[in-house]
Amino acid sequence: MRQKLGQYLNRNDRRRSKPPADPAGGSAPEPLAIGERRWGQRRQLGLSALVRLFQDVPEQALNAALDQCDIVEYSQATVLLDRGAVNRNVYVLLAGEMTLDLGTEDSPHPVALTIGQSVGEMSIADGSAASARVTAEPRSRILIIDEDAVWKRLMVLPGVARNLLAIQAERIRRSNDMFIEKLRGEMAFAQIKRDLVMAAEIQINMLPQSFPLYPDRSEFDLYATMLPAREVGGDFYDAFLVDRDHLFFIIGDVSGKGVAAALFMARAMTLFRVEAPQSREPHRVLARVNEKLAQNNDRCMFVTVVCGVLDLRSGDITYSNAGHGSPLLGNGAGFRFVDVPQGNAIGLMEESEYESMECRLQPGEVFLLYTDGVTEANDPADMEYSEPRLEQELCRIGVGDPRRIVTQLCETVAEFASGAAQSDDITVLALRFLATAGPSAKA
Repeated sequence: MRQKLGQYLNRNDRRRSKPPADPAGGSAPEPLAIGERRWGQRRQLGLSALVRLFQDVPEQALNAALDQCDIVEYSQATVLLDRGAVNRNVYVLLAGEMTLDLGTEDSPHPVALTIGQSVGEMSIADGSAASARVTAEPRSRILIIDEDAVWKRLMVLPGVARNLLAIQAERIRRSNDMFIEKLRGEMAFAQIKRDLVMAAEIQINMLPQSFPLYPDRSEFDLYATMLPAREVGGDFYDAFLVDRDHLFFIIGDVSGKGVAAALFMARAMTLFRVEAPQSREPHRVLARVNEKLAQNNDRCMFVTVVCGVLDLRSGDITYSNAGHGSPLLGNGAGFRFVDVPQGNAIGLMEESEYESMECRLQPGEVFLLYTDGVTEANDPADMEYSEPRLEQELCRIGVGDPRRIVTQLCETVAEFASGAAQSDDITVLALRFLATAGPSAKA
């Protein structure tokens, strides 16, 4: 429905014979129905009080200036302005709702304007295309002021130019504040990114990176890798000689991801490096590390672990498990999962107990450990890589150089994922025994 403001106001003039509302009685009139009020009410809460652009402008002069302007009531959502379109009007919201949609990354959602707010002043002032989409929502009532009325009748009224400058100044200040806040956020984010890159470098440097680990030792060959799902991860691996004839090796997966997991991982690795040289029995190492990790662990973080000790003279492996997946043993017949003793993840309960099991590697056989980032990797259809697929792929790859085994296995996981986002850290360690069994080997 469209009508002129002069006609709109005259409707109220015809009602002046009715008793005016008591100014002291009750609450202020509801602005959503201003067009239907009696003249006395309209003068108490007129356009100069309702619209910021008309603030403190004499009511009589304002009415005369807007006499031929349209007031439109919309029964359905209607686009008044679109981005890139030429604008010739100022739109003032008198009732209902009008939305402003900048469609930018900083302002991706429409903003609801309040009654009395106006849009379109800037585009008719500089002649530029509209920078936002403006929509009149259903049941809204909007005063439309064409540019001729703006420049020839409104801008000559006392106070209108000042109000317009004040409105634009506020908008510029808000825009500046948003820009400054965004800049601060970007600077803080950039600093966080730099810190994460440094943390990732520190974490990677904690893991063995140079292979072979001991170039002068011919009894074994080992290779491992860790591919974090984020800048820093919670998986880890390690291997080091605890004496001349025994190699300690470990793979672990910390609960959670990100910085907290990386810090817990660093603490766990440090404790294993301290405790492992004290015993050749992996279950005792797990018990001691678990006791220390469980202390002051208010966030209840934990680590699943498989660790073991390889006797370089005989190929005997003693290994223990703390809530982790079973390792695989590979030889000329393929790969198969080996049994593991049951044990709680470390870090949860100080009194947890663990057991060890043994197996013997013949020369050329491989002992392979992995984290669940391998078996739980998802493809785009949300199917898991799975343990059966892991065993099948390792049989296809075969035994031999540990670097080749680990590299090809990680490639098969990536091919399976087919570009799907990596949801967890992926870590693999392959240990190959090379020495010929000697007199010290167990029967």
